[in-house]
Amino acid sequence: MIQVGRFGANTVVFKTATGTKEIECASPEQAALVEALAALNLRGDILLPAGPRACGMARDALVKRMAQHRVRFAELAAMRAGDKPLQEKIIQTLVQWVTHGRE
Repeated sequence: MIQVGRFGANTVVFKTATGTKEIECASPEQAALVEALAALNLRGDILLPAGPRACGMARDALVKRMAQHRVRFAELAAMRAGDKPLQEKIIQTLVQWVTHGRE
């Protein structure tokens, strides 16, 4: 979650079992990109664009691509499963595969 105020617009704060971890970013756009990557459960060292414009474009492209995947995955799940909970589980699995690879 991006925190504004005490932490500043460039800081992303992650809550962990032992407390919180703050990541200071170069810009609010870079912080938004970090938050979008974290929402996909991507962890570890990731090379990010340095400039705010490039970070904004990367975040927008990521969000758009994942939305397109979700639409397609929802179509596939609806064709193969009758109930909504099972469809959502299928969608979550496919999102996991597209972001992390099939395990």
